[in-house]
Amino acid sequence: MKLLLPQTAPRSGLAWLALPLLLGLAGCSHISGWWPWHHKNAAPPESVNVLVPTAVGDAAPIPVSEFWDGNALRIELGALSGSGSLQFTRAPRQAWPVRVEFRVLPGSARQLEVSAAQRVVFAIPASGALITFTLPPGAYTPTTKTMTVSWEP
Repeated sequence: MKLLLPQTAPRSGLAWLALPLLLGLAGCSHISGWWPWHHKNAAPPESVNVLVPTAVGDAAPIPVSEFWDGNALRIELGALSGSGSLQFTRAPRQAWPVRVEFRVLPGSARQLEVSAAQRVVFAIPASGALITFTLPPGAYTPTTKTMTVSWEP
């Protein structure tokens, strides 16, 4: 007696093998941190207090943030408006950084003037992305007592 079994397509075995493979690949997004080419996003820079800002005259103080960018101290002046001045002095037991950068939002002022050992004037563009101005060597010295930053509309 011969049993008659229903005939199946020869590819049905491949379908059963493909199903676990597809489910396994769907779970790969959860273990992507284990992949050797996966890199975490860079952490935001840590705020520091190397220079002490004070408002000059009756100017309203603006929020100032300081960050290290390599060996340069980046001072964020994104909230400039109107005209005003800030005076920076060294924090206790701090030396002047090797380089100082100022980061401003275009259109927030017309120009940024920095006075220390030398006077440096930066023209701020009217539009665009945040812009960083780096003070040239000699703009301040290790013996500089204060650095005054002024801006005009």
